[in-house]
Amino acid sequence: MSKILNNKSSISAANLLEMESRELSKMQRLLSSLTESNHLLFMMLNRDCGAGSTDSMESWNAGMLPRYQILARFFDVSVKEIIHNLVLEFCKTHTEIDFNRLRMDFCLERHKSYCYTLDVIAGEPQLRRQFETMVDRLMDKYNLACDPAAAKPYTIFDHREVRDYEP
Repeated sequence: MSKILNNKSSISAANLLEMESRELSKMQRLLSSLTESNHLLFMMLNRDCGAGSTDSMESWNAGMLPRYQILARFFDVSVKEIIHNLVLEFCKTHTEIDFNRLRMDFCLERHKSYCYTLDVIAGEPQLRRQFETMVDRLMDKYNLACDPAAAKPYTIFDHREVRDYEP
C-alpha cells in the first residue's frame, strides 16, 4: 500500500515539476522579450545605433518594433528570436545577395568592429522595403493586425483566468 501512495506522490511531484518548468520557461521567454524590447527602445531613444546611423534607420527600427512584438506574442517566443528568424527567412529568400559581404562593407563604412544583418537591412532603403514586405506578408498569412495597442508589453495579468474574488 505504501508503494502505491509513494508512486502517486512521485507522479504528482513529477507533474508539478513539469508544470513549474513550463511556467519558468514562459517567464524566461517573457523576460528575454522584454529585455530585447527595452534594449531596442533604449537604442532608439538615445540614438545609440553606432557611428554613421541615420534618423531614417532609427525611425524604421521604431516602426518595426510593434510588428516584431505582435509576431513574438503569436509564436510565443522572444522579440530577439523573432528578429533572428525574420532575418534568416529574409536571407533564405534572397540568395542572390551576399549578406556577409554587405555586412562587412557596412561595418567598414561606419568604423564598427561588428554589425548585425538587421543593421544592413535598416541602412539600405531597398532592402528595408523588401524586409517590410516580407514581414507584412507573414502578418497577413497569420491574420495578424499591426495595431500598436495589440503590441503592448505582455504582463503577468494577461494570462490569468478571471475568477470571482471574495475577500
